[in-house]
Amino acid sequence: MSLPPLSPLSFHPARVYEDPVELRETLPAAALELDEPTSRAKDPIEVAITLQRDGESIIVTGDVDTVVSLQCGRCGKWLDREVHLDNFVQLLEPPHPDTVDLTPLVREDILLDLPAVAVCPPIDGKECKSFPQAGDAPGPIYGEDVWKELDKITEKD
Repeated sequence: MSLPPLSPLSFHPARVYEDPVELRETLPAAALELDEPTSRAKDPIEVAITLQRDGESIIVTGDVDTVVSLQCGRCGKWLDREVHLDNFVQLLEPPHPDTVDLTPLVREDILLDLPAVAVCPPIDGKECKSFPQAGDAPGPIYGEDVWKELDKITEKD
C-alpha cells in the first residue's frame, strides 16, 4: 500500500520547533475545487505562511493571493475577483496528526472571502448596466391615466 503524495502545504507538526518555519508555495487553481456554474478558479494560489509553535499548539499566519472568475448576478458578465488574504490565521490545537495539510484551510478562507452573489463594480458612479438606474424607471401614474394604462393590458388565450 502506498501513501498519497504530500500536498505542497503539508508539514509534520513534530518538526516545528521554537524557531518559526516559513513556507512559500504555489497551489494549482484546481485546489479550490470550484465546480459552481457562476464561479471558476482562474489563477494559481500563492501562499506565504509562517508556522510558529506556542506550547503544544501551532499558530499559522501569512498571506494568500489568487484570482477567481465570478459571474455577475445581474448581467451575467464574467468578472475577475482578486483575493488577498493578508491576515490568514489558523490555530492548530493538539493532538496533531503525523502530517497536517493546510490546503483545505486555505481553500475555505478563500471561498469565505468571495461574495454570495457577484456584481459588476460601479463605473462612473453607475451600477451594473442591467441594474435599474435612477431615472430609468417610469414615474408613478396618477389620476385618470391609471385607467388608460390598465386598458392597455390584454389577456392571452
